[in-house]
Amino acid sequence: MGLLGFAFDPDYKSMTLNDFKPLVKKIKKALGEQVKEVKASTRLTDSPSCIVADENDPTAQMQEIMKSMGQAGMPEIKPILEINPNHEIVEKLKSMTRKKSFDDIALLLYEQALIQEGVNLEDPAGFVNRLNKAISNGLAW
Repeated sequence: MGLLGFAFDPDYKSMTLNDFKPLVKKIKKALGEQVKEVKASTRLTDSPSCIVADENDPTAQMQEIMKSMGQAGMPEIKPILEINPNHEIVEKLKSMTRKKSFDDIALLLYEQALIQEGVNLEDPAGFVNRLNKAISNGLAW
């Protein structure tokens, strides 16, 4: 059993990006309108997820800068969440069956990617609660 109490498949590295399509769809459903899209990515190495901007959209950091400069009336631009199919957390998420736990971990992956981009979370208290629950579940072995 791994940190979050889920069995880990040691053969996960032999899977293809197509093997992750159902997971990508499930994460998109969990995150809903918070993201434009969810993609499995081969460019991530250490992180389980990252936020990227669509080709013609400003990055999350640029949006934050524009907001801080008082750029009012900017349309909300939704980021793309990329997940790392070779990361242990993503692999474990693939085998999760409890919807509430899955949704919480999917949201944590999104929020940590936002934090890495320097974005202030809309609900830091909710983030801390979800993180504490994940840590507590991981310690319950």
